[in-house]
Amino acid sequence: MKNENPVPVLHVESDLDDIFLLRRAFERVGITNPVQVVRDGADAIAYLSGEGTYADRALPGNLDWPGFAFGSGR
Repeated sequence: MKNENPVPVLHVESDLDDIFLLRRAFERVGITNPVQVVRDGADAIAYLSGEGTYADRALPGNLDWPGFAFGSGR
């Protein structure tokens, strides 16, 4: 069943291989949420705040984020 309002996934990663692997894993298990990739923590904060190069991004009025997952392979 396809989600009518998929929640975007913010992937903070600088390694191109890891970016590819996450996208491939999502595809293989059928996750269709859009994935926004940023390369570092500063870009992640700018994205979440809708600032800088992400200023044109539409922000919801209520920033009630459904959840966060933090991890590091290092």
